[in-house]
Amino acid sequence: MPRRAAAAARGDTPHIPPKRSAEQPLPAPGDPARHAAALGGRGGHAWFNRFRRLLIRWEKRAENYLGFVQLAACPIVYRKIRHHRLLPG
Repeated sequence: MPRRAAAAARGDTPHIPPKRSAEQPLPAPGDPARHAAALGGRGGHAWFNRFRRLLIRWEKRAENYLGFVQLAACPIVYRKIRHHRLLPG
């Protein structure tokens, strides 16, 4: 089963770039349909890596590490909310 059909059968939205052919050339550069969509999880992990305490795990106890992860999520969420409120519309 092709990848696109398999993803659709699972209920996922396929983010697979189209193949180039004579009937269907690649979209122009900069067109969102040209590139596969980046998954949201990658960006989230990158945001947490900005906190040195989480990038290098110093905590031996899982409870302490989880507390710092939750504490680091606060400014990340705050920045996202602040950014979206400044956008027009």
